[in-house]
This record gives sequence, structure tokens and C-alpha cells, in this order.
Amino acid sequence: MATIAGLIFGIWGDWPYLVEEHRRLRVWQWLPMWLGDLSALFWFISAIVSPSNPSRYGGEAGTNSERYQRRRAFLVSMTLAIAMDFAHTAHLHWQEYADFKSAEVAKGEVTSVQIYEGHDTTRYYVRVRFRDKANRINGEEVRVQRHNAEGLPANARAALANGQVPIPVRVSFDPGLPSRCWLTDAGYQDGDRVYLMSYLVLCCQIMSMCLFAVLLRESHRRGEDPWWEVFQRPLPLMVTSACMFVFGLIEWIGGNLRP
Repeated sequence: MATIAGLIFGIWGDWPYLVEEHRRLRVWQWLPMWLGDLSALFWFISAIVSPSNPSRYGGEAGTNSERYQRRRAFLVSMTLAIAMDFAHTAHLHWQEYADFKSAEVAKGEVTSVQIYEGHDTTRYYVRVRFRDKANRINGEEVRVQRHNAEGLPANARAALANGQVPIPVRVSFDPGLPSRCWLTDAGYQDGDRVYLMSYLVLCCQIMSMCLFAVLLRESHRRGEDPWWEVFQRPLPLMVTSACMFVFGLIEWIGGNLRP
């Protein structure tokens, strides 16, 4: 219940951010980005549906083999899912740079500015309007951190800090996905991109699973059957839930990403 509650709270708090980030991705990229968490959800549900964890010592015949096979299936599937998730996350990271370098550049203007003072930096949520090569008008929101805004011309930087619009800017955009755009002079880097969140969750999952495996192996070497072994299958989603809860809490009380 705590794991599900943490996930719900985290998704609620991060919802505007998650929507913004997913709009910048193509639909086929959504699934591999969450592959590790979907696999974790599967094993979490399997632990609820089939929670039994028979003892290696004194159980029914064949218990050891069944238990080993279940553990092996869990470890193999989670390792593959996390590896694929990590590889896709790294690809998204690289693609952010590559797409920015190959993006079309158009003249545009900032039509609105929302300024959020976080604990670490100031973030500007700007609404930009620009025309593509087909002469279609596109209106998109771009998130810019204060240190990235230093690349803008002095007059545009001052207007942005004061929320004075309209502001003439250059906009780099993907012709096939205009919602994937950047302020050209602010660069492509953003400390809040979704692949950074994915990196953090995956690293926490990897470390927790490795630590759990080491501790469990040591217990088995001593001939012990620890009670906490039942948390092996739910562990990855518990880690995801804890991370999402922290992210949501930051959103709710800190305003570091967006209140």
C-alpha cells in the first residue's frame, strides 16, 4: 500500500513535468523509457498474487528448484529490462544533443513568461511562437534555467528576467515534431530533462538490487532463510516509488521543477 501510495503521490506531483517531457518525445519512445519500471510493476504484482516464499530447509520436494527458477527468472528479466531502459535513456540523452545540432532555426518571439524561483535556480517557462518552413504558426512551451539564459542577447535576457513580452528570439525545432524545440541561444542542455530522472531511478534500482543480492547470498551461506527475502520481487518498484515520492515532494513543497 505504501509503494502504490508513493507512486500515486509522485505521479500527481510530477504530472505537469511528465506531460511536458513526453510531448517532446515520439510515442514509440515512451515504452522503452519506462521498460524497467514496467518490469518492476510486473514482479510487484506477481509477489502480491503469489507471495509464498517456501523455505529451503524442510519444504516440499522440489521447493529449492522452483525457488531457484523463480529467482533466476526475476533477475534475468529485471537485468534485461534495466539494461534496455538504460540504453534507451542514454540514446535519448545523445539524441537531445544531436537533434539540437541538426534542428531548423526560425525567428520567433516569446509571448508569455512564467518565472519560478526554485531552491537551486530560477526557471523560466516561456511560450514561444514561430513559423516552420510550411509557414505554419507553432506555439510551444520551453523551459529555460537561469544559467542557460546567459547565452541570450542582453536585451532578451533582461526582458526575460522581468517577464516583459514580446521578446524576439531564435527557435531551434525538429520539423517532424515542433513540440521538440529549444531557444537557440540558450542551448539544448536542461538540468530537468526526463532522461536525467530515468538515470537516477535506474541507478537506485541497480544499487538496491545488487546490495539485496549480496546480503541474501551471505545469509544463505550461513544457512539462514531471512524473513526479508520476500521483498526481492517487490524491491525494484519500491525503489521507483520512493524516487517518485521524493520527486513529487520536491514539486509540492520545493518548487525546484514546477510548483
